[in-house]
Amino acid sequence: MRRKPLPKVRHDPVPSFVFYGEESQDDDFGGFHLELLSQRSALHNWEIRPHKHEGLVQIFVLSEGEVTASIDGRAVHAVAPVVLTLPSRATHSFKYAPGSEGYVLTLAGPPSAGLDPAVGRMLMDALFDRPHRIELAADDLVRTQLLGLLAQLRDELGRSAPESSLMTSLLMNTLLVMLVRAHRRSYRHDSPVSDRMVQFHAFEALVDAGIVEHRSPASYASALNMSESTLNRLCRSCAGRTAFQVIQDRLLREAKRRLVYSTAQIADIATDLGFSDQAYFSRFVRRLTGLSPLTLRRETRAAMVSTGATPNPALDMPTRFRR
Repeated sequence: MRRKPLPKVRHDPVPSFVFYGEESQDDDFGGFHLELLSQRSALHNWEIRPHKHEGLVQIFVLSEGEVTASIDGRAVHAVAPVVLTLPSRATHSFKYAPGSEGYVLTLAGPPSAGLDPAVGRMLMDALFDRPHRIELAADDLVRTQLLGLLAQLRDELGRSAPESSLMTSLLMNTLLVMLVRAHRRSYRHDSPVSDRMVQFHAFEALVDAGIVEHRSPASYASALNMSESTLNRLCRSCAGRTAFQVIQDRLLREAKRRLVYSTAQIADIATDLGFSDQAYFSRFVRRLTGLSPLTLRRETRAAMVSTGATPNPALDMPTRFRR
């Protein structure tokens, strides 16, 4: 694949927020934020347009109603009670049925108090290695306990007593463990997956940072102080893919995002993503999807519209936010 050296991305079609719809800054956010689902959704006519959060993960607990979502271009329809988890940088939009209710929990990482760091990493890896959907039965004891914990956590956040910080951390720890148990129906402190996932996430972060540079697996392996074969074993273990395939998948995901969520010309998208010309970009997309960039744009948008998702946020939303 031919490429230009270190091209610069001119724009990002998907707005990034700390809090959806607000020009918030990093220092407006503590370790986590909890709000009622209706608090923000009702203000936006129950439709949250496509956006992302840099460095933040989210848990959506839908206790009443239903939602049609798009997560990195994949349509999801869910009816309460259900939990959706979103990793950092996932492009997502939601269209709720009016009157839907629940909680939205945004986290910068696991609570620092009362939790072994290795266990905290394991919990975060289990819930946010990719988007997850956790079904809850309407009469499930877990559902009752989960909603009770969230209500208690929200109440505790309104207190100013010295012990409130420790209490909120303990409640958060319990909440994360409960969600992991509900998702996997099993839980082990000493899972060796945690260390591998930490390494894999470090690789993913490097790929994200150098997405338009088209770096080789060997280059990333060197940056991680490991051999290319070790990096390949790591990727196969954590993602079922080779390092090269992980890099290609990430580049394709970025290409899809720009094709679907912007009105930019395909030639401009190719340049933004480091391809020497549109022809090389088109061959890359067709090789991995079987479709031309234009066909991929049209078909993905049509599929999103048919499910109630909104494919074009950049037309009427600001795009420059710190997160």
